[in-house]
Amino acid sequence: MFRMPSFVVPLVAALLMALVACAQFEGEEEAVPFDDYTTNPAAAIYLRGLSYSAEGEYDKAIVEFTKIIQSNPQSSEAYLRRGQTHFFNDDYDRALSDYNRAIRLNPENKEAYFSRGFVYYEQEDFDRSISDYGKLIELNSEFTLAYYFRGLAYADSGDYGSAILDFEKAIELDPTHTEAKQALKDANKSR
Repeated sequence: MFRMPSFVVPLVAALLMALVACAQFEGEEEAVPFDDYTTNPAAAIYLRGLSYSAEGEYDKAIVEFTKIIQSNPQSSEAYLRRGQTHFFNDDYDRALSDYNRAIRLNPENKEAYFSRGFVYYEQEDFDRSISDYGKLIELNSEFTLAYYFRGLAYADSGDYGSAILDFEKAIELDPTHTEAKQALKDANKSR
């Protein structure tokens, strides 16, 4: 089976943690603003959840994000963050449930598609992974990692032609992407 290199899973986890630390993708409107955490209790809870998650205290982080969801059940961002925390805690079913809810609440939540696509990939549900990365590419056609991970899913599903196209696009967008270059070589060999 064509699998991503072993260092990629920790790399994606680190990427997700960095996104958590940034609290939002560019253009996301819903994240709790950091500048009012001293006067806004929800912002303080949100920051506490991010902090617990970054420290690996996932159960505590889940409690904090759940508090936000209870006070604002329409918060796509809170479901996303709780889903990521479930992911870090290796609870993929709960992560998927929260990512699904985040996407239902905000169908343009790019980070939720990225995160859910990665879980599907890890579960070897390549068709769903391909679909999520495809949706992410519709929302942001310049997101290199979406092409790379969709390419991996295509390769693992045996569609090397599509994988090659995605790896080539990832390299076009980021000529220094060494993992995409190696994956392209591997896909060409497997073809």
